[in-house]
Amino acid sequence: MILISVVLSFPSFANPGSWTPSNYISQIIIENGIALILMEGGVPSNYIPAECKQSYNQADLATHHGKAVYSMALSAKMANKKVSLALNCKGSRPNINLIRLN
Repeated sequence: MILISVVLSFPSFANPGSWTPSNYISQIIIENGIALILMEGGVPSNYIPAECKQSYNQADLATHHGKAVYSMALSAKMANKKVSLALNCKGSRPNINLIRLN
């Protein structure tokens, strides 16, 4: 019984930087060399670091990592597939550190 309660309550202890629940991408916006990835319904606030609580998750297109994130996000959007993100802060916006196709 204790194991069941621990497993069921685990998602409530989500930390910034851990995988978000899988969801669909609602929009992809390109702004000054940055890809802004918006999730349907937004990312739950307990998955976003406190110093950058915004709904615009970013990927820097000047880097190989940012281009790879954008490529996967675009593929998921076009294929209507869900993704999960792991976020950290870069400036005032959440930065997509990891993206996973679900």
